[in-house]
Amino acid sequence: MKVSIIIPFYNMQEFILDCINSVENQKYSEIEVICVNDGSTDESQKILEEFILSSKLEIKLINQDNLGAPTARNNALQYCKGDYI
Repeated sequence: MKVSIIIPFYNMQEFILDCINSVENQKYSEIEVICVNDGSTDESQKILEEFILSSKLEIKLINQDNLGAPTARNNALQYCKGDYI
């Protein structure tokens, strides 16, 4: 069974690597990650894009205007393919 993990973020350059590394270090391997950039103005997106290039995870990066975390989560749902979210 595949698990979908949604990570909405806004100006989280100090924490985004800790967050995504935590997901990558999970023992369960059937994971997909949907990251939603909620209009960040810092380096969060760039940091995540660099991480994606070297990651073994299946990661989808979505960009949207700053509409808030609830909207970011809801937008991510359309990309989830997991049995659990």
